[in-house]
Amino acid sequence: MERQAYPFRIMTSLRRLFPLVLVAAFPALAAASSKTHQATPVEVLLERYHHAHHEPSGPVESAIIAAPLDPLAARAFAVTARRFSYSFSPAPVVNQGDSVTMTISAGDDGDGNGHGFFLEEYAEGSEVITPGNPVTIQFIADTPGSFTFFCTVVCGTGHTGMDGEFTVVAHADPPPTISSFTPASGPDSGGTTVTINGTNFRPGAVVDFGTTRATGVTLVSATQLTAAAPAHAAGPVTIKVTNSDGTSATSAEQYNYILPGPHVTSVAPSSGLTVGPIELTISGSGFEVGATMTIGGMPVGLLVVASTLARGVILLGPSNLSADTLADVTVTNPDGKSGTLVNGFTWLLGSPTILSVAPATGSIGGGTTVIIRGSGYSIATGLAVAFGDVPAASVTVLDAGTLSAVSPPHDAGVVDVRVTAANGSATRAGSFSFTARSPRRRSVRH
Repeated sequence: MERQAYPFRIMTSLRRLFPLVLVAAFPALAAASSKTHQATPVEVLLERYHHAHHEPSGPVESAIIAAPLDPLAARAFAVTARRFSYSFSPAPVVNQGDSVTMTISAGDDGDGNGHGFFLEEYAEGSEVITPGNPVTIQFIADTPGSFTFFCTVVCGTGHTGMDGEFTVVAHADPPPTISSFTPASGPDSGGTTVTINGTNFRPGAVVDFGTTRATGVTLVSATQLTAAAPAHAAGPVTIKVTNSDGTSATSAEQYNYILPGPHVTSVAPSSGLTVGPIELTISGSGFEVGATMTIGGMPVGLLVVASTLARGVILLGPSNLSADTLADVTVTNPDGKSGTLVNGFTWLLGSPTILSVAPATGSIGGGTTVIIRGSGYSIATGLAVAFGDVPAASVTVLDAGTLSAVSPPHDAGVVDVRVTAANGSATRAGSFSFTARSPRRRSVRH
């Protein structure tokens, strides 16, 4: 008896040729539909398509659809049709949005004839497969649910039971994301209400600070939730939001648990020359009236102190720098508790400058102690002073902005004073005068 293919039209819809549009729309499609398709009984499909199409019977040419450009995931199946069953490798289950390729072959049942293949929704036609002539069908699994496949060529007494189901698992809700959170820190005792911003937050979401579960989680909206930070050892931790479906997101930034007392988060400006004045603004938390502050051990005169902000002025930095140097910024409360921003400020050595020379005169015999004020002075830079072309008898660095130099013997006249160091040099023209006579002393009457 000659085998006959049921007269089904191959309906390879154009929508399967636009995977980029479909993939982009999957989350919206899944959210809009709360139900998925249920597999239709074979007899119903046979009746429906038998009355809908009136083409003459006979084999229908295979429709091979071009591979999608950008599938959500590529899934390939090897399908073998034998009397009276199909074998799928792997099992016929995909996720909504996957790009599916099925290569269907007919096993040799010994009679040289083949089988048919029809897949509801995705291959709506009669694919006739003969031994040695496999057929390939491709599509985007955009509709979730269970779909019937069955043989469309009468192949014996078991033909009516040669069917199965192809399953498309509905696209899950997109996972959450975290874009920011405030505040960035809190005490190690916990209790700080932290506002977390992001996307796709769902009812029942939980929040973890490091490995510790937060309490008091409130879903404000799909883009914001709040949580009470749990108690935790001091130090930085990430924040993790996990939806009830198990999807989660971890913050890129870290929440900082701090010990009770002051906590310094920033200093502005963050750098300055070793000779001020430098007006500083210190931000943080836990500052108390009467607090003191240092930069690299150098005291800062605080003018205003509030719980999260302090302002002050520093006049002098260190006088032992050989180059620009990082320094810790420390705030200490009256009770002795302190907080430090490690390497929070950079001392800039700069080149030497001369602002003044005093006294401006001295004996030609030398020996006058001269105070030179300026900036960029350091005992680590090989600093030297010259009066005209004659080096000073001795030089002492009193601080980053003050030198003491003893004038050398020199001919009478006005000379330049020059400071030279590894970090540069400076000259103050005509700033010192050598005289032949010592200044008169005022007589003292008894």
